[in-house]
Amino acid sequence: MEINTLKLEKQITFLQEHYKKYPKSWYMQNTKRTYAIYQKEYHKYMQEKQDAILKEQGTINNQKIKSANVVSQTIFKKDLNQLTATERKELIFSGKIY
Repeated sequence: MEINTLKLEKQITFLQEHYKKYPKSWYMQNTKRTYAIYQKEYHKYMQEKQDAILKEQGTINNQKIKSANVVSQTIFKKDLNQLTATERKELIFSGKIY
């Protein structure tokens, strides 16, 4: 099997899983069309993955900020954004922020 054919096979498999389950012969009829569809669908697929990762990272960061705020309230009796640089360093190195 030629390298381009193997690449096309993988693209067809991807499209059948993520686009439409057209028969392999339909995709093979017009490889330029298949490649164009693949480019569009793969970009959309990767964008969705990236969006999900960014959303998860945002959630984790928000949890860390909430935790730091709780610790800040406990130790300094004020919000995290009201701490001085020295107090923030003390808070970070206290080991109480998760």
